[in-house]
Amino acid sequence: SISAEKLLNKLSLIDKNIEVKFSEFLDTQARVLETKIKQRLDSVGAIDTGQAKQGIHSQQSGLKAEVRSNTLHSSIIEYGRRPGTFPPSGPLQRWADRKGIDVPIFVIQRSIMQRGIKARPFFYVTWSDYKGQFNNKMVSLFKRVIAGK
Repeated sequence: SISAEKLLNKLSLIDKNIEVKFSEFLDTQARVLETKIKQRLDSVGAIDTGQAKQGIHSQQSGLKAEVRSNTLHSSIIEYGRRPGTFPPSGPLQRWADRKGIDVPIFVIQRSIMQRGIKARPFFYVTWSDYKGQFNNKMVSLFKRVIAGK
């Protein structure tokens, strides 16, 4: 098995700009994936304040690219919440106030403690759906480099 670094070193003998091309490719693909993840988040119906969507961002540096979220509630949307513990009252109270829900917050907390919150995956499923296209595009890039284009 050949490592990505060894492969890039070998390809650099063919094309001196391979690292730049691959870096640009990763940056572009990370931004495409970021957009697709945000679109999927819209489709699962989990938008309240927009903070979860605003917290999703792509970042590329050298030969590494990531798409991540910097909000805690993104993980609750993605994975749900198991029953068994009371959620914090502050965020729930703010949510209930925004929605015009006029019940004691304890009632909502108890319901979540008893039933949990259903997962609404948007992050991993988007990557799973996209990784085939990503791999095909990467193979295409390597073929162009090897062909000298």
